[in-house]
Amino acid sequence: MTKDELVKLAERCEAASGADQELDREIAVAVGHPWDYAADWGLRGHERPVAFPYTASIDAAMMLVGKDCLFRIKTLWANDQSGKACHASVDRYLTEGAIMWKENFLALADTPALALCAASLRATTTGEAK
Repeated sequence: MTKDELVKLAERCEAASGADQELDREIAVAVGHPWDYAADWGLRGHERPVAFPYTASIDAAMMLVGKDCLFRIKTLWANDQSGKACHASVDRYLTEGAIMWKENFLALADTPALALCAASLRATTTGEAK
């Protein structure tokens, strides 16, 4: 997935108002996580696979944070212009030879899980792939 596609996916996380299984599926594809095909067997047979509930669960969203990253999640008063109540920050530490630097990726969303998803997706747009 390209950097622009990851950024657009992060923006969709910020725009979402709550958990979204379709968004979870797209995130799973973007980061190469497996889908649970067994969870979608229904009356018509095999439907669509279920991804981890990234947009519903902070624990699942934490799976998106790279091993070279630290993260913070805060809840805020939703009285700013965005109206969003949750803030996530992912700091990605990169090294090149003897030089180490940090990049910070921020997101504002309606829920902590959505904010962490968005910030983590942005963090994957730089440096080495996770």
